[in-house]
Amino acid sequence: MQASRRNRIPAEALTPFVRGLIFPEDPRWHNGALWCSDIADGKVLRITAGGEVDVIADGLLRPSGLGWLPEGQLLVVAGRDASIAAPGGRPLGSSR
Repeated sequence: MQASRRNRIPAEALTPFVRGLIFPEDPRWHNGALWCSDIADGKVLRITAGGEVDVIADGLLRPSGLGWLPEGQLLVVAGRDASIAAPGGRPLGSSR
């Protein structure tokens, strides 16, 4: 379904919010910040409303989807080893 012409935002009206990412994926708003994974750089990032980037996890194997347990623990889909992990490498499940 296409947006009507009056609802479209022209490309020249968009300005980058954060630069220097390699392959950002799965942006999610959580606890007052934007979170995303950078698949190619192996990181999970937390980005403040002001654009400050905090590296939450590094050295991951193709991180992609993000989620949180009810108590607030971050979960990361680790695409390369087909698992879901919490930062620190604690695997929670795997298809292999």
